[in-house]
Order: sequence, then structure tokens, then C-alpha cells
Amino acid sequence: MISQLDYENADVNIAAAEITVLTHTPDAANPRLCQALVLLGDGAKDLDGTGGNFTIRVTIGGGYGAARTLVLPAAQSLGFLLSEVFPVPAALQVLVRVLSPNVADTDVDVRAYLFDAGISEASTIQLANDAITAAKFDETTAFPVGSADSGATKIARTGADSDTLETVSDQLDTVTSQTRGH
Repeated sequence: MISQLDYENADVNIAAAEITVLTHTPDAANPRLCQALVLLGDGAKDLDGTGGNFTIRVTIGGGYGAARTLVLPAAQSLGFLLSEVFPVPAALQVLVRVLSPNVADTDVDVRAYLFDAGISEASTIQLANDAITAAKFDETTAFPVGSADSGATKIARTGADSDTLETVSDQLDTVTSQTRGH
């Protein structure tokens, strides 16, 4: 499940140089997978509408950054930039920066969000005791196999001809042998 970690809002000049629009340390003790979203314009303080190649750069730990260039079409006064999902090691700070190719984008409302991408390791996901019960599921298809069901126990389903657990030799016993005569 995705969750919002931080939000920052400001009216900024995104034309002069890359400008930091969000600063956040997601988790001091644990690594995270994150994603940044930047909304440009609010209906009053908007992009100039020229469009072009906008840049979003995510920097982790003060020096490890990757830029992503996204093209916004002309005549668009509102836009958004979305980063790729990226890992953040424990206790490292994330900076999100943006840059417009248009010299007129000097006073744009910018709303920057940082999200936890919500991807959990399988080892942290637990199934509650008695989660599979006859009241919730058809036991013929979801009945749990117990520890006593080990060793020689075979689990199978009935095939199209109603045979269950037949071996190849069982099947061949019913085939008549045909030989070619000379």
C-alpha cells in the first residue's frame, strides 16, 4: 500500500536552475522504496504554456542523483513530473529538484510529494491463524494440508476421465497391443 511520507508547497522560480522542492529523510532505521511526484501550477501561478523538456532529479544522501526528463506539451499551464521508484538506504536524505526549460516559469506554484512505494518483503507478510476456514472458503479447494499429511500422502485432483493418481503403467495396462503382421 502506498503512503505519503512528505509534502512541501512553495511558489518558486523553476527556470533559472534546478531548484530543490522537497527535502526529507524517509526512515532513520530502515531502507525504503520511494517515489516522488511534483505538481506544477495551481490554476493561478502556472507554467507559461510553452511546454518542453522538464527535469526532475532525485538525489539521495547528498550526492547520488539521477535526472529524468519529461516532455510537457505546449499550451499546458498545469503539469506533473513523476520519478521512477527508487531505493533509499536507512538514514539518508532525499532531495527532489525540478527545472523548467522556459525562462518565463519564474513564479510557479509547486507541490512536491514523497511516497513510500509500499512494497513489502514477503518475510514481513503474515497470514493470521485460521484465515482459511470453511466459513470463508470451500474446504474442498482450500483446506490446509496438516503436518500429519506427510510422507506417503499424495495430493491430487480428479482428471477428466475420473481417474485419480493413476500411473503411466496403470494407463498402459488398458491399451491393447497391436502388432503388424506380415
